[in-house]
Amino acid sequence: LPTPCSNERLTSDMCPTTDAERQFSATLPYCAIVGKCMYLSTCTRPDISYAVRELARYMSNYGRQHHAAAKHLLRYLQGTRSRGIVYGQVPDPFPLFRAFTDSDWAMSEGRISISGYIVECAGAPIAWSSKQQAVVALSSCEAEYLSCTHCARQIIWLRSLFQEFGFPQTAPTTLFCDNQGTVACTHDPHSHSRMKHIDIHAHFIRDCVNKRIIDVHHIPGINNIADLLTKPLSKILHSKWLTCLRMDADQGGVLEA
Repeated sequence: LPTPCSNERLTSDMCPTTDAERQFSATLPYCAIVGKCMYLSTCTRPDISYAVRELARYMSNYGRQHHAAAKHLLRYLQGTRSRGIVYGQVPDPFPLFRAFTDSDWAMSEGRISISGYIVECAGAPIAWSSKQQAVVALSSCEAEYLSCTHCARQIIWLRSLFQEFGFPQTAPTTLFCDNQGTVACTHDPHSHSRMKHIDIHAHFIRDCVNKRIIDVHHIPGINNIADLLTKPLSKILHSKWLTCLRMDADQGGVLEA
């Protein structure tokens, strides 16, 4: 199969409603499938992170359609099992990191947005996440702002880790976002009516920008690879992002410089 997500969006309406349906669902190896796929998505397969996150929402109450979506993901993995992330052979390895962040504004059930980010090093991803936000964002700008904050915590940890390895980062880490309003808000210390309701912890990204730890830049949506982690995609777009992530049809690894 060309994509990890089925054409049908998963909802709570698909959950069992009768005792007979619940007894049948209990016989399905749904939790085992999702658990094993979760390990893959965390370690080596960012391309399935969104699909696994969607499936994991129904671990405690899943139905036939949820199980069908899990089998769809397994068929995708079977067809792409030779894919791996390839690192190395980049013309300029510095700065070591660059990050991409994205969100889908109020597209999931309950109108809660999804935050997604990818942090690249040596030309390929080393950290990624697809996570449901804790609050309902009132605008696409706010949803992207929360995604930037989510990514900023990972960047801080990576910079600290590589400093212990002997590779301190003197320049700010570039963070790409496809919402110009969000980019402006991360650099502007003044309060705006559309941002003043946001909880204090979400303004962590603004503090990082002021301290020159992170520098947020705008990137067109057609070039934002974090799009892979926030929504189901078409075959063509999914294939495009796999190429950008350097997930080649071999076993992956590190190329010699």
